[in-house]
Amino acid sequence: MFFRFFYPCLLLSLMISSIIISSSIKVEAISPPIEDPRVDYAKVFRNVREMGDEIFVCRYLINYAYRPLEDANESFYFCIQDTATTKFIVQRPLAAEGYGYNAQIVYLTAADVTSLGIVWGGSYNAVITSSPTLFSSVYEGSKFLDVGSWFDSYSVADGKSKLKDSIIANSRSLEMTAPTLGVLTASTTDGYKLTVAGKNFWQLRYFGTNDIPNLSVNSAQYMTVDNQSYTGSYLNELAGTGNLFAPTSILNVKDSFTVLGDAIGIPYWQVIAFVVLIVPSFLIVSGTVYGISGNSKLAAIIAAPVMFVISMLVPDALLMMLTAIVAFIVVVIMWRFI
Repeated sequence: MFFRFFYPCLLLSLMISSIIISSSIKVEAISPPIEDPRVDYAKVFRNVREMGDEIFVCRYLINYAYRPLEDANESFYFCIQDTATTKFIVQRPLAAEGYGYNAQIVYLTAADVTSLGIVWGGSYNAVITSSPTLFSSVYEGSKFLDVGSWFDSYSVADGKSKLKDSIIANSRSLEMTAPTLGVLTASTTDGYKLTVAGKNFWQLRYFGTNDIPNLSVNSAQYMTVDNQSYTGSYLNELAGTGNLFAPTSILNVKDSFTVLGDAIGIPYWQVIAFVVLIVPSFLIVSGTVYGISGNSKLAAIIAAPVMFVISMLVPDALLMMLTAIVAFIVVVIMWRFI
């Protein structure tokens, strides 16, 4: 009878203690940047693809000594903030490779502008901000869109021309601060042009880059295709099937976790946390206790709260709640049925 009350009380006390400890300890899920992001350039253009649309262009710096494992589209956002309410009325993730000296574009159709209530020439900030789910602190930089930041156009052609000038100007700045991006090349006849890499760079940030005339260099290349015998073995060779150490097998690990997380309804990194951190901690602790005591019930009931405590290493409330539910189920099963 004593143990019927002891085990649940032990679990409850450990959970309460861990919650109190976690509330006083902040752990970053991703390493913070060296400094707050810096917004160097922010402009707005109108009538670029259709009359009444708006496009926000931002050039910024997110300074890291070493690039994080997480892509920038998971950890930082480009936002348009209403200065009166300080609320973000538009929020878009950065490009995946958006760390360092970089740029981002937000395009809004005329219908988007109307529905969001954006006033042309109004009081807004262009903001680069961190994701609240990956950082315990806010890392943010902003630039006010003053009267000189709004570029109106009398036609779509004129809007594209003004946007082209902005893209070239920002590419020149990026080429000076981050030449490894390789976004710009100089032409002796038509001035500066985007390289193929530069066109791809801006295309990832604005889908209408291809519609801007005279923006990038034009090049043609003939492709040489060798005839192949498309047998089953050749397809397996391409796919890497049957080869445990094939590059595709390694690269698709994240995709597998992503698919599993989507099926459950949680992010892929929470699935990784379960498989790599939480489940092994449960197995190690329960195996150790069982090896010492020989009592499987005691081993599982002690390991379950420890598994919950380990989950605090990942600062995410949903992950902690899921782990607490799993720990509670384990205790109930071992206490009632084993």
